[in-house]
Amino acid sequence: MRWTGPTNEGVRADVASRPFVGPDPFHEVAFPTTLAARKAIADELRLPLAKLSDDDRAFVTDLLSRTLAKPEVMAAVRERFPRGQAVARTQS
Repeated sequence: MRWTGPTNEGVRADVASRPFVGPDPFHEVAFPTTLAARKAIADELRLPLAKLSDDDRAFVTDLLSRTLAKPEVMAAVRERFPRGQAVARTQS
């Protein structure tokens, strides 16, 4: 006689499921690199960072030298550039 192990015939387990609530499990709450942060800022502004004024690019560089925390970076960007008000520098 051969043992086949326990069986679950006739047993139904109801498993509760709920969506994950918390920080991004892969990158946590910080951008992994300054390049990733710059891309996210450009996406938020809907404008390439190279088209910003020198002062605005200096602001971004200074901000990212201080922190890569997503909430802090995005809050500072939204405060500096209200939605739709990021202005490209003019070509001279």
